[in-house]
Amino acid sequence: MECQARLVLGEDAGLNRPDAALVGAFDALGEPRRALLWRARDAHRTSPAFTRPTLAFPATEAPPLPALTPAELAALDYRITGVPTGPQVMAFYRPHLARQGVLRSMDLARVAHGQRVKVAGAIVVKQHPETAKGHVFLSLEDEVGISSAILRPATYKRCKAVIDTSAAVVVEGVLQNLDGVLSVLARRVEPVQLFVRLAMREWQ
Repeated sequence: MECQARLVLGEDAGLNRPDAALVGAFDALGEPRRALLWRARDAHRTSPAFTRPTLAFPATEAPPLPALTPAELAALDYRITGVPTGPQVMAFYRPHLARQGVLRSMDLARVAHGQRVKVAGAIVVKQHPETAKGHVFLSLEDEVGISSAILRPATYKRCKAVIDTSAAVVVEGVLQNLDGVLSVLARRVEPVQLFVRLAMREWQ
């Protein structure tokens, strides 16, 4: 019953059964995901609905398979559903970013107005309002929250190629704290090469 309920859940969410297994829908059954995927393949091949009976090989036990690493689990989550069930992707880059002095979004609250900072995140929203006189606004998501960056027209023109081709960036600039609203007035933008694919929302 539990297994059937989980199979239906996967279908209701728009996932086929192998994808549902890969994103953890059956983790409560206590079997590693790669082994479950092996069994899903066998179940498909031995099903009466299988349209290529010449390939319907007998079911076999899964060989010893390495467990999925946290990064592999995150990559599967992003590829299949677009949403992480574990660490957000920037968490995997944090040690390297921290060595470069890049702050987390939550750390900005402890920085004084006007101080130079670096912040990084996946670009989740890019806004280029017609009423903003050429200014561009980025929302950057990291493992603990979202930070905001403002690019003046000249800065955006210089950094446009990086922003348009990068799923995540490091923004260096001056922190603005206006009535408790934090943003980074960008002076420099550098790409972060992610191991997952992310979609950005662009609003005018």
